[in-house]
Amino acid sequence: MKIDFVTTFGIVRGFPSFPEATLARQFVADGHVVRALTYFAKSSTMIDTHHETIDETVVHRIRRKGFFTPGVLGWIAREKPDVAHLHHLSNRLSALALPAYHARRVPVVFSPYGILHDPVLVDDTDRPLATPLHGDRIQSSLVRTMRATGSKRGTGVWLLHRPLFAADAVHAMSLHEKRVVAELGVPEARIHFIPVGIDATLLASDEPIARTASPTVLFLGQTKYRKGWDVLARAIPEVVGAIPNARFIFAGHSGRDRADFDALVRELGIAAVIETPGRVSESEKIRLLRSSWVLTLPARYEGFGIPLVEAMLVGTPVVTTNVPACNEIVRDGETGIAVEPDDPSALAAALIRLLGDAALRTRLAREAAHDATERYEARVVARQFEALYASLIAARR
Repeated sequence: MKIDFVTTFGIVRGFPSFPEATLARQFVADGHVVRALTYFAKSSTMIDTHHETIDETVVHRIRRKGFFTPGVLGWIAREKPDVAHLHHLSNRLSALALPAYHARRVPVVFSPYGILHDPVLVDDTDRPLATPLHGDRIQSSLVRTMRATGSKRGTGVWLLHRPLFAADAVHAMSLHEKRVVAELGVPEARIHFIPVGIDATLLASDEPIARTASPTVLFLGQTKYRKGWDVLARAIPEVVGAIPNARFIFAGHSGRDRADFDALVRELGIAAVIETPGRVSESEKIRLLRSSWVLTLPARYEGFGIPLVEAMLVGTPVVTTNVPACNEIVRDGETGIAVEPDDPSALAAALIRLLGDAALRTRLAREAAHDATERYEARVVARQFEALYASLIAARR
């Protein structure tokens, strides 16, 4: 197949684990041809090149000019693909790309990637499950959307969400997301659940990486309340009370709540038992995943939960929360431990139990590695997308 990707920042050098980069690389390995249209900006060394080839995917970057970037039409006109795949709900290139592909009778797949991350649809993106879903704000009619959101922003809101209603297929990366998209008014026949694919080869290490000498808990993610970093911080004193030599690593680039994080660390007096390396390289991420005793993601909501799957694939046991979509990835007591969200004591008890029981860690890690390989490995996921693309191409013909 000839496959077009239209995305934002997802195919760049140095970050091969982004979902669309993983998918493109697997498609190329399977003999397909992939080209990608993405954002260009001089201000970022990741996207300051107009043309380059990354892992045999031809990438063309254009500078955004609002929703109507003329370069989109020229790029699409150069070559007709068999199928087009639009990525991300915030992608402004989709406004022109969607009708342009349809004008050429090219079927379009749309991946919103975390529907409840959208501040238009929920009042609190950190706690989206606790707030109502505002489907009225993204009506399929432009006039109704402008009335619901106000005329000044209504056009932009409508354009960003138009692919949900106009694409030939909407990709949901969890069963929960599939239900939410249906609740927004998208016909269920057009919503297809396919999980995010993880390239296990990227998590390999040339040399064995030993577990740390001290019991180590890894948190991998932004410092956003949605991720539950504060729940873990409040659990730490109880864990250290039971396991004095326990250590905690908070890795990932700082989110909007970093100042709150620093203040809570001071309030709880836990600075001596934590490390905060910030954003880490891919090689350092692999080292942390393989050397830590446990990875925890005490999220209040996740669109998918990539760190959970990455830890499972390398044999590191996981503790998470019973919320979408974490509870679709982890089966409590079988492939990890899931506790109720917003409960530091429950999280502490799970961590104490797991850190203190080597046999349990081994059993959970073994089952999780097998399960993650069967369900989330890039080859497995690519087959599902290929089948979806093929069905859309046949229907269009």
